Amino acid sequence: LSENEVAQVIALLEDGRSQRYVADRFNVSRSVVARAWIRYQDTGLYQRRRG
Repeated sequence: LSENEVAQVIALLEDGRSQRYVADRFNVSRSVVARAWIRYQDTGLYQRRRG
């Protein structure tokens, strides 16, 4: 997912949408959504970790 798409994913999750709904909407696996959500909760950032 692009940084913009991750921002949209986070917005949908914060609005109460399920991870499955968001995954289906972006045509990705639920684990992609879950990892993005966890990363956002841990760091407060949308972008991937560097390294």
